[in-house]
Amino acid sequence: ERDFLRKAVEDGIIDYETPFVMIAELKYDGISVEAEVSNRILSARSRGDTQNDEASDYTPILKDFPFVRSQVPDEEAFGMKFEAIIKTDSLQYLNSIREQSYVNCRNAIIGIFGSNDAYKYRDYITLVPLATSLPGMDRIEEIEFMNKYYYNGEGLRYAVLAGNYYQILYQVYRFVEEAEIFRGFAPFMYDGVVISF
Repeated sequence: ERDFLRKAVEDGIIDYETPFVMIAELKYDGISVEAEVSNRILSARSRGDTQNDEASDYTPILKDFPFVRSQVPDEEAFGMKFEAIIKTDSLQYLNSIREQSYVNCRNAIIGIFGSNDAYKYRDYITLVPLATSLPGMDRIEEIEFMNKYYYNGEGLRYAVLAGNYYQILYQVYRFVEEAEIFRGFAPFMYDGVVISF
């Protein structure tokens, strides 16, 4: 409220009475991936060190990762950001077939991406779609598009918050409260929430 919403009022972006809309999302705890996609992954890389223009190439791990619901041909490929995660049920399988035991899903995804034989374990990776480079969609349309066509076991979980300043503030509070409760039985790890206009 103090650092974001009230600042938006001070900057004249919103006021206390006029209704507006915000999006609340879970912040998945995994590895950031930027990819060129069609109905599969054509190339992939880490978000990298933007100051030094360096990124790790994830193409050997994720190339041809399929999206069976997408009908986009290769020549119409576009950019997409994902969060690569391991779900809790996949963690059990990984621990049974790998020589090491991962303590949690976060350690598992880091371990897989850092291993020389990562490609062998890519079926245990879930790619949560976060954003696209496609123009002409608002954020809700973008999320619905990604969840429909680029879903592979976990969509981007979100809520639409609508109302005036005080109603939005209460809805943010409720979303954070519910996210904290959900953490105890969620089938994946997340380390917070993202609230945006």
